[in-house]
Amino acid sequence: RLYPGALLVVDETLLENNPTLLAVDRAPMTYSIDLPGLASSDSFLQVEDLSNSSVRGAVNDLLAKWHQDYGQVNNVPARMQYEKITAHSMEQLKVKFGSDFEKTGNSLDIDFNSVHSGEKQIQIVNFKQIYYTVSVDAVKNPGDVFQDTVTVEDLKQRGISAERPLVYISSVAYG
Repeated sequence: RLYPGALLVVDETLLENNPTLLAVDRAPMTYSIDLPGLASSDSFLQVEDLSNSSVRGAVNDLLAKWHQDYGQVNNVPARMQYEKITAHSMEQLKVKFGSDFEKTGNSLDIDFNSVHSGEKQIQIVNFKQIYYTVSVDAVKNPGDVFQDTVTVEDLKQRGISAERPLVYISSVAYG
């Protein structure tokens, strides 16, 4: 559901890891991928009609180009990130991993009373294995993400305001 270049509304749903996507007419954006050996001229392309499916198709095109022309010679080494923390409270985990971690933590049945009494120690491991990252070029002005047909009034009608601004996803790591 989320993709590089997606516009998200900054509100409580974003903090709960269930963001609201804004669908409006978008200006074309340039996407790039960081795969080994890929010539700079083959590492990016412009997407005219921004949507989840069109961006996914563009990423698949970049991957197919890499597999066809570069994949036989270059392997994709995974970038691995490993982090371990000792958990003392749900609040600590929510700050570290996001406010929706409580849902995950409840399903893990973490007993913080036993932690506080010294009966148990809880270790949480965050492991990422990233093979490639897709990025969208930054825009010079915030309005450059929209087609000329999108007006301030259009955005206001969709609830966009100083209290509920927009952000866009600049990159997504895949692994």
